[in-house]
Amino acid sequence: YKDLELLNMFLDTKDTYLLIRGHREEMERIKDNYGEKKLSRILPAHQKIFPDTQRLLAHVNLLVTDYSSIYFDFLLLNKPIIFIPYDLQVYQSYRGFLFDYQSHTPGDKVSTQAEFIESLDRALENPEFGSMERVKMKNLFHTHQDGKSSERIIAHINKMNC
Repeated sequence: YKDLELLNMFLDTKDTYLLIRGHREEMERIKDNYGEKKLSRILPAHQKIFPDTQRLLAHVNLLVTDYSSIYFDFLLLNKPIIFIPYDLQVYQSYRGFLFDYQSHTPGDKVSTQAEFIESLDRALENPEFGSMERVKMKNLFHTHQDGKSSERIIAHINKMNC
């Protein structure tokens, strides 16, 4: 059950927006429902509007995702992440994970709209909540965090050409 008008009202009280970025097919199905007056705080952020996901991530306060690997990149920003594993058992049975989902996803896991709004509220009011867990995962998944990855790639290519 989802009450988008209730969610929109909550977002309005926090003077914040929820940007929806789904896969192309999903965005086609939902594009008519968001950004209208009644859902003025829930806006599309699909590939046509924001072609570069990395630039978009730099400007958001928190990430809401299901199983997308986008959270690995977002870990570098050490901002809150909320996971919505709405069909975890089904997903795990046909797609699977390379690691334990519960222990490697640093953030709240929510399954109801009430939990989602509560988690959003906490993340917006106290973005440092869960920071240690995020840093632990960031250090696990990102060996190099110095901003010099391109330099390392070029040096590696140069060595190959010798």
